[in-house]
Amino acid sequence: MPENFVQMVSDLGGTLGSLIACFWYIKYQSDQFSKREERWITKDDHNDQALRDLMTTSHSQLLTVLTGVNTTLKEMTVAISELKQTIEHGERR
Repeated sequence: MPENFVQMVSDLGGTLGSLIACFWYIKYQSDQFSKREERWITKDDHNDQALRDLMTTSHSQLLTVLTGVNTTLKEMTVAISELKQTIEHGERR
């Protein structure tokens, strides 16, 4: 009986040691993955904010340009109408 008990404890110790080592390695990998994921999320949030800021600035600049184009088109429409009226009155004379 003592020989079997010593053999059982010896076999169980090696297996238990391997299981503990595997558990520790899995836990270590999981912790490293969590840290890496937090870093990526932080970078992603930062980049998303930078993109939102860029889009806001770009949108404002585009609205300014479009307002200028709209004003220019209105002025050109008025000028073309006046030119048309001038040409029509000139042809009648």
